[in-house]
Amino acid sequence: MSGFVGDGPSALRLRVYADADFAGESDSTKSTSGGLLVLVGPNTWFPIAAVHRTQTATSRSSTESEVVSFAESFFSEAIPALDLFELILERQVELIVLEDDQAAIKIVAKGYSQKLRHVLRN
Repeated sequence: MSGFVGDGPSALRLRVYADADFAGESDSTKSTSGGLLVLVGPNTWFPIAAVHRTQTATSRSSTESEVVSFAESFFSEAIPALDLFELILERQVELIVLEDDQAAIKIVAKGYSQKLRHVLRN
């Protein structure tokens, strides 16, 4: 991975990409979470952290695996980085989260899904 920074501090924001495969582990049928945290601006693209983990439980659907991946990327990487960059830049930093599963986006926006009630929330 390579990155470049061509903007001043006022133009920088954080972006998180979250994705998952569904039942990708052939021996355990567990899904794999992936995430990428990037510092972005009009002339900036600087990768900060990448996450790749086998999920601890078998998901019942691809949407469930996407929601779990989103949570892992968001809470383990994005929130601590957001706090750090707000301290360093001495301003509020915009955090953009990108997810490719429409059902997962709706669930995260709503905050709850009856069909995913078995997934623990912390």
